[in-house]
Amino acid sequence: MLLFLLTLVLVLAAAFCLILAVRFALQQGRTDAQIYILDGVDIDTGCMGTGPEDFENRQYRTRPVDGRRTVRQARGWRLVLQDLSTGRRFAAEFTGTLLLGRGTQGSYTGRVFGISPNQSVSHRQARVTGQADALYIQNTGKGLLLCDGKSAAAPTELLPGSILQAGQARLQVVQIGRVQMGG
Repeated sequence: MLLFLLTLVLVLAAAFCLILAVRFALQQGRTDAQIYILDGVDIDTGCMGTGPEDFENRQYRTRPVDGRRTVRQARGWRLVLQDLSTGRRFAAEFTGTLLLGRGTQGSYTGRVFGISPNQSVSHRQARVTGQADALYIQNTGKGLLLCDGKSAAAPTELLPGSILQAGQARLQVVQIGRVQMGG
């Protein structure tokens, strides 16, 4: 019985310490810190986490959930591209980072958004990242990625009208905008 009570006290003390650490981090303005919290909300997607199975293989940016279970909508990006050889338009809505690569246009294969089925495009050709009020693209593939005729080896700002070329694929940026995600 004494062993059971000691174990219970240790578990409660550990939970209390975790709660204090999270409250301290939030009070210090570190709401963007990468931390694991069970029964939390993913800030990027608005999804609820209810146990360890929800947190495997991904580090969520979370915030604690109060008794009302309210969820803040994340602000994301909408990127509309047009294939210059076919005229087909397709769009991606995302928060954080978007990977572009080989695949059916406008579809997701795993975490990669397809821009061309052509073999001249790498599986993970480029990374698009949102920062403040602009999107940036950077080559992450084996082949060359051009943005408006210049190499995108370093982060390059995407603008409406920009022309992207990866292998034989030529795409034009039709629209860039902010959107509310989740909720």
